[in-house]
Amino acid sequence: MFSKEIFHDWVDVTREKFIELADAEKLVEKWENDFGTYEKIRAGVFSKIFYPQFVETLKQNQDVLDSTVNRYFVLEHLIKQRALDKSNLEDSVLDIGSYLGASVDALATYGGNVVGTDCGRFSYDSPSGKDIGRLDGRSALQSHHYRPDLTLASCFNADWVEKMSEENHTMHMCADAMKSLKPEGQILLTFSRGIENNTELKEYLLSLPDAYFAELPKNLAKREAYAFTSRNSAGI
Repeated sequence: MFSKEIFHDWVDVTREKFIELADAEKLVEKWENDFGTYEKIRAGVFSKIFYPQFVETLKQNQDVLDSTVNRYFVLEHLIKQRALDKSNLEDSVLDIGSYLGASVDALATYGGNVVGTDCGRFSYDSPSGKDIGRLDGRSALQSHHYRPDLTLASCFNADWVEKMSEENHTMHMCADAMKSLKPEGQILLTFSRGIENNTELKEYLLSLPDAYFAELPKNLAKREAYAFTSRNSAGI
């Protein structure tokens, strides 16, 4: 049982109802160990995009909800490191390779207009109900070339997305993004540890304007191990 009343002020999600869910208590304990109090997670994620439907999401797919929480804290970490401007998250965001939508929902907690794209068979609504378009991410970026309005182009697990796409997809995607971003807009990518052996891609990324490439802290390095950001500082 939970050691404290953490759901006392919820209207339609009682502590008892939550405890009935399989393995829910273990997941909450895991979140608290990694990220602090449950109240912090609730305020950052659930109250903004999952309240009150997070119970059904947890019941059906704990992995997606866990990924959403983790990616929210990845974003918070990058903001604190000044590698990512919060204002770019609050405007026009395109997420590439959205898969089941965890990244879309994590990005949406900042209030921006987030559009998810994925050509895979799992591309449908995100857990909180945001549409994921069946569209190739590069095509979506290229559609912005003559009306630059993007403030952030993101791709989580970019090396996995590249395996599902053409060779050098990440490099081409970054080039397309730079043509589509507003001045001071940013690219955000995350990678597994496989990026450590991809010297060519790392060198390319580090050649981009205001490049930030860093290993994520241990508590965040679950699905991704490294994060990268770059800025359209030249207003390309």
